[in-house]
Amino acid sequence: MEVLRCIIIEDEPIAAEIIADYVSAIPFLEYVGSFTNPMEAIHWLMKNQVDVIFLDINMPRIKGYEFITAANGNYQYIITTAYQEFAVDSYQWGVVDYLLKPVDFARFTSAVAKLKVENKQKVDQNQVTETITPLYRYFNVNKSYVKVCVNDIRYIESVREYLKISTNQQTITTKGKLSDLESEFKMLNIIRIHRSFMINLNHIGSFNHNEVWIEGQSFPIGRHYKETTITILNGMVNKV
Repeated sequence: MEVLRCIIIEDEPIAAEIIADYVSAIPFLEYVGSFTNPMEAIHWLMKNQVDVIFLDINMPRIKGYEFITAANGNYQYIITTAYQEFAVDSYQWGVVDYLLKPVDFARFTSAVAKLKVENKQKVDQNQVTETITPLYRYFNVNKSYVKVCVNDIRYIESVREYLKISTNQQTITTKGKLSDLESEFKMLNIIRIHRSFMINLNHIGSFNHNEVWIEGQSFPIGRHYKETTITILNGMVNKV
């Protein structure tokens, strides 16, 4: 299978890291690099070849459609944005697909399945999904290391000096602090919403400004985390 070289143009470092991590999980995609300044990306593209550009459509220096015009190359674009209205408008520029932030891994695979590979034949989405290697982490449980698929984590609860990690298959208890996981797991759509809880955005069934529900279980949104949490949650809402 032909490998597609990819760059990311994104002024939010965490968002760029999430996309880069997702790209690395897809066998037919090759991560080449990221740019926070779109003008630097245009200069780089003058001397380098890529196939796919993940482009934030709403950046301070230059808008997404302005970049597409300025770059003037035969690239496949997948737009990323926190705003539904920009995402819908992006189709008029001939992009492959758009992704609403925070980007869900399943939605990401759906988007890249539309990329043209192997003599411009579309990749079957089921084939893409089956060849993805899930992200795993190992946790110390009673002096043994237990393998946990990150995508399966529903929530993580802090109980004194221990962490209770609940997944689709099991609940394990390991020694540690939420702060030890917070930075890395935020890139994997698992965010801290309370001093005692981190939750996986992909498993949320419903939410309001005070709590979220996962499979019927409610989790409070702490005052200290409310502003950031609500901003992320509102970005998931379809405003059409």
